[in-house]
Amino acid sequence: MVINFRQREAEALQVVADIEAQGGSAFALQADIADEAQVVRMFRQLDQQPGALRVLATNVTGTFICCREAVKRMSTAHGGRDGAIVNVSSAASRTGSPNEYVDYAASKGAMDTLTRGLSLEVAAQGIRSTACG
Repeated sequence: MVINFRQREAEALQVVADIEAQGGSAFALQADIADEAQVVRMFRQLDQQPGALRVLATNVTGTFICCREAVKRMSTAHGGRDGAIVNVSSAASRTGSPNEYVDYAASKGAMDTLTRGLSLEVAAQGIRSTACG
């Protein structure tokens, strides 16, 4: 499992330690997923690790870039083994969160639209795309 962090390395390393304490395998990679060059670098670092990318779970910031890079690696049409992309959404995408967090609701609406379109676009390549939240 890859734990991505932007600035809080100590917290990311604690998550890695918690996963390993439960018998899992994990490592941390630094990247600001709003920066395309950093995302590409992170995925190239991931390519150097054993095993294939099988699941991507992310929030709206950098989602387009992360999905693109994940699809390149998961797609059975490009030598991948298949996979799943799990995007983080919210009921706010349907309610609009008036007078509270309309910007947040809008970002989640975009996430829902991306997820639906992506699921149709990459299904034939062995990739499932869904949203939770």
